[in-house]
Amino acid sequence: MSEEKPVILSVDDDDFTHELVKEALGEYFDIQFAVNGRHALERLTSVHPDLILLDAEMPVMDGYETCRRMKRHDGLVDVPVLFLSARVTNEDRYKGFDAGGDDYLTKPFDLAFLLTRVQALLTLARERKQLKEGVSFATSAAMTSLTSLGEMGAVVEGIRSFNTCTTHEQLADALLASIVSFDLNGVAQIRSFSQLYTRTSKGPASPLDVSVANHMAGMDRLVQLKSRLAINYAPVILLINNLPLSDSDFCGRLRDHLAVLTESAASKARAIDANLKSEQRGALLTSLMQEVSTTLVGIDAAQRGTQTAITIAANEIVHSVEQALLKITLTEAQEDYLVSIVRNGLGRLSQMQTGGTEIQDKLTHIVQMLKRESTEA
Repeated sequence: MSEEKPVILSVDDDDFTHELVKEALGEYFDIQFAVNGRHALERLTSVHPDLILLDAEMPVMDGYETCRRMKRHDGLVDVPVLFLSARVTNEDRYKGFDAGGDDYLTKPFDLAFLLTRVQALLTLARERKQLKEGVSFATSAAMTSLTSLGEMGAVVEGIRSFNTCTTHEQLADALLASIVSFDLNGVAQIRSFSQLYTRTSKGPASPLDVSVANHMAGMDRLVQLKSRLAINYAPVILLINNLPLSDSDFCGRLRDHLAVLTESAASKARAIDANLKSEQRGALLTSLMQEVSTTLVGIDAAQRGTQTAITIAANEIVHSVEQALLKITLTEAQEDYLVSIVRNGLGRLSQMQTGGTEIQDKLTHIVQMLKRESTEA
């Protein structure tokens, strides 16, 4: 399939000029004709020229006014205009350029020279278009970069706010606050090891909000249904209600930003969980230490009291036996024998009591250590 020829609109009230233009350019271009300015403007509804040849002096509407009206149309602003005119003064040339023309060629003109000028103008127009597109792309890229930089700043600020949170409620509110900078609202749920925390951008969550968030806990990492988005990074779930679907690029960046925020919040939630578990274990250990310490103190006191009572009772037994022997008629040998039996028994009891005392001293040492640890905790 042959390449389409560039379209040239030749506007002139002189048929002979049209013939010359066709002879000079017809082999290389698709030539369209108009006999005056008004006719040219009418033809522009169906003809889309790449270049316009325009006579300066015509009936109904001259070339200068025609050029000015053409340049008011967005689609013709960058279309080059070459004036062909019998007027040769510098003032006429200035008027042509002032009206929006790109070149000015006087009649009669050389056909080869006309072709050269037309080709040069078309080349210049293409280069201008490429440059304009490049500038537009660079500007768009720069604006996107600046926008993305601002968005990343909001993400960083959100993550920074997470670090100051010490409770799951604070973290849920901080996550919801971080999406406000993107003009979003939604629901945040944190599934702690001991409790479920659900908050919305407007405050406490309704039973429906809680139910939807609970349902999303078993879904994929990221689920989108039209303008609603669910992001699941255990133990955090973020539900967005109003994604801006009209801006697909922004919407795509938002999904990335929100995923980063949710994942960061999940890391912080796990850290808060770990701290809470540690605090609970510490409190439990402290309570147990205090209870054990109290119990052992009681046991220690009771055992020491028992040992003292045993010693007193043993001494009383010896004394009672000795007094009883004085009232019984026994030989001295018999008395000594009975007393020795009692004393030997009490001696063995005393030895057993000494071993118990060593154990009791160790128990007392343990009690003192537990008291000290309990006080420091």
